[in-house]
Amino acid sequence: MPLSQAPEPQLQGVPTGGELPAGALFSGPARYRAITPWGPVEASAMTLVAAGGPAIVAAPIVYALAWGGFEVGEMSLASPAVLGLMAGTQLLSIFLIWLLAGRANMRPDVLQYRQAPLSLAGCLLAGLLIVVLTGLLEFGLHKVVGFDPFSETKVLIEGLRSPYWLGTVVVAVVLAPLWEELAFRGFLLTALAKTRLGIVGAGLICNSVWTAMHLQYSPSGLASVFLAGALLTWIVWRTASMRAAIVAHAIVNATSLAFLAVMSPA
Repeated sequence: MPLSQAPEPQLQGVPTGGELPAGALFSGPARYRAITPWGPVEASAMTLVAAGGPAIVAAPIVYALAWGGFEVGEMSLASPAVLGLMAGTQLLSIFLIWLLAGRANMRPDVLQYRQAPLSLAGCLLAGLLIVVLTGLLEFGLHKVVGFDPFSETKVLIEGLRSPYWLGTVVVAVVLAPLWEELAFRGFLLTALAKTRLGIVGAGLICNSVWTAMHLQYSPSGLASVFLAGALLTWIVWRTASMRAAIVAHAIVNATSLAFLAVMSPA
């Protein structure tokens, strides 16, 4: 039987083609299956291309903006040009991952959406769980080591307080979760998890690379990102639902933006 036609694990009480209840996050068998035509090395290379390629393509535009009076090191989300540039690179990354995942007509397996998705109530619960746990971590780090929750969010705050705040929301709450989850908890994780690494080793590698993409954050911020990534990997393992990972990620980012909009100092 072809890999793409492998039988789905069934969760008791859930009809084929239906939705998983929120309880699937904590009970029943884990539904994750690592099925992909991509090998781990080539998938890793392609993920790096999808992550860095659009930035290379955008480099001439960045320099053109700089030539027009922009400071490259101080480009702000308060600028419509910068927002457009960021959205464009994210969309290109999404397109590349979607295209690559279609190899051998196995995109639903590679990107973890062949099986019944987690219900929207379950996605909401997953997102709130991450918000609570990462919030507790950040609060603890603030109390213990004096972590400033606003020290690394200047760019986002500028965008939220500009006339182009909706663009900042789209970039952070819609496009970032889409491309990052499809790439790291979908395309790359599946290729690594089918090896001897298994889901744990694959998740550790994917999460480490994803966290490294946020090196502009403080050590405390990186700890929060890593925890969020570990929880998103766990959600995908439990549910095999890319919708769950994307929606949960979006909820986390939306909550962060709301916190910044309300609580950040003037």
